[in-house]
Amino acid sequence: LFKTHAYTPTGHGNFDTYTFHWDNIRFDGPRLQPYDVHQANDVVYLQANGDRPVGDMQTVAIDLPESRPNPVLFGQLHGALNGQVHLSINGGEAIPVHPDEYPLDDCVSGEWRDWKSFRLPLNPDWLQTGENNLTWTVGPRPTCAADQDWWDGYSVKFLQVQLDGGEDRSIVFEDRFQSNSR
Repeated sequence: LFKTHAYTPTGHGNFDTYTFHWDNIRFDGPRLQPYDVHQANDVVYLQANGDRPVGDMQTVAIDLPESRPNPVLFGQLHGALNGQVHLSINGGEAIPVHPDEYPLDDCVSGEWRDWKSFRLPLNPDWLQTGENNLTWTVGPRPTCAADQDWWDGYSVKFLQVQLDGGEDRSIVFEDRFQSNSR
């Protein structure tokens, strides 16, 4: 159980400070290979006031120290219509990016407040050491949204490239967790 709350906000004026509490945390899932994360400094914001013309673009950069096998692009999409999220890496051919699900009529990634994760394995040949430009484009409106009141455009946040072979941090995490638990 994880819980966040404020202690006696009206009695002590604690309106802005929240605390986190946890107990009996255990993870029995698989032990994953360590990986390094390299993040974009910008959010892709192709939703301006909820609607953007088809063909609008935004480029963000991610710096990579070296090429490694099995790179993966990870992020979260907001308001993405099925087939409308297009990505070109370093000027390459545009590829579609899909969230893990399109829960609304298999057409849109969620209501206006929902963010949906995506994980896209990348071809290592698409990437280069140093700056990598990721150009996002609003693709054609899908037929599933022809009679719907959904806007064109989307946003992407938490955009990162994950590279195999990072530092194994599991022991550091366990030590820190044990010293901070209550």
